[in-house]
Amino acid sequence: MNKNRRKEKPSRFLGNFTFRDGESVVGELQLKGPGTLLKLHSDQLLNVTNVSCINGVAYSGEALTLIECCSPGMSQTSSKRKGTQYHAEVFPHYVIVGQSHLNQDQPSISAIEFTTTDIATLFYDFDAFGSLIDANPIIDAALQERRKTRPIETGQSPLVQYFTGKDCIAEVHTEIGTISVHHRPSWNMGGPTGVFIKNRIVVSIQPNQPVAFDDAIDRMYATASFLSVAAGRAQGVDHIRIVTTDVVDDISQSLSVHPSYRWKACDNIELHEPHPGDVPLDPILHPVEFNMVLSDWISRHAGWGVARSRYLDACARQIATMLRDSWPRLICSIFYHQTQYL
Repeated sequence: MNKNRRKEKPSRFLGNFTFRDGESVVGELQLKGPGTLLKLHSDQLLNVTNVSCINGVAYSGEALTLIECCSPGMSQTSSKRKGTQYHAEVFPHYVIVGQSHLNQDQPSISAIEFTTTDIATLFYDFDAFGSLIDANPIIDAALQERRKTRPIETGQSPLVQYFTGKDCIAEVHTEIGTISVHHRPSWNMGGPTGVFIKNRIVVSIQPNQPVAFDDAIDRMYATASFLSVAAGRAQGVDHIRIVTTDVVDDISQSLSVHPSYRWKACDNIELHEPHPGDVPLDPILHPVEFNMVLSDWISRHAGWGVARSRYLDACARQIATMLRDSWPRLICSIFYHQTQYL
């Protein structure tokens, strides 16, 4: 087994699942996109046809919240040795995984975070990370603290990589709350195998007041639709997390969200990838312009959301495949001259 392989998050959970009436059943949940399924087994009758939310606790400790559940009903098997056993399959539209359960109807979500396919292109913060071509002038300063405990020699070609530490790329106050974009770097401490700094750019939406789950998801997709038009193609949405008002040891609880039907990027993703120099908005060099456009987009979304959704569904692939050299000009026209039609 490759030791460098990144540890994957579990996609299968065994545990006990509880209905709102208090009935608890042993089951197995598998996260597999549209194939996500909860299989339940019991020696008692299972009433799953009218169950919309199920809470589970995995044997590995995770709290599981299954939202908008659907089930065709119950089946059964009989044998002389085991008697009658009852089985049911439940399809959840959303699965929430974390250290606590989520009440779908309670306004307890203080923020929602996510990434999109072209987020690094739309927020091309080129100078946030880098490597020094000539690190000789600063390598001694960088090693000063470690040299207090042991001698460390330097060579002819030292390397120094950095992150500036400024994590917020953009911040816009809108009608649905504060929309901000952040660097989320991860790194190791170094050693004989090398050192790395990896980064993920995330979009965060912080409502002015805590909201319920459905409202938070709607705000996320309203923002994702804007990013789709800005990128010139439909954006896949991934790595969704919600921050709740629950606080444990002075830390707000963060839960991961797994939609069974998530937004996906258009086909041939590598072929139609936009270039940072072609996107119509630049939140790094022209933040005022970007803030104004995003704020206006959000203010109109309540009335225009359906039309925008249909537009993206019908035109996103065409924008990516037609007029590849001129689509940025088309998007600029949409933003600045024909905004009333979007």
